[in-house]
Amino acid sequence: MDIPNTAKNFGLQDSELRKLLSKLIRQSNHKRRQIAEEMSRLTGLHISERMLNDWTSEYHRSARFPAFLIEPFCQAIRNDELQRRLVSERLRELIDLGEKAERLLKRSRR
Repeated sequence: MDIPNTAKNFGLQDSELRKLLSKLIRQSNHKRRQIAEEMSRLTGLHISERMLNDWTSEYHRSARFPAFLIEPFCQAIRNDELQRRLVSERLRELIDLGEKAERLLKRSRR
């Protein structure tokens, strides 16, 4: 499906998401099996290593990463980059501002 130019400014496209998922998995220092097991534990659903492989593969275009698994995925790899990439620039700025405020409060309490 061709994506209109106006839509390209919103969110991640399919191949970008697959690449990002692969990158985050590699950076996590966890095996795919471990990530799948942790996601299964968090969701109560069966998530397999093969499912992770299909969601990251350019050859399995019909296998799409379900949006409801974004949070459990981020928890399993202990990285919220995927969640941050999916929110708007304005929300990312608000998150950054909140994190800066939190650091300042922690410093002032020392």
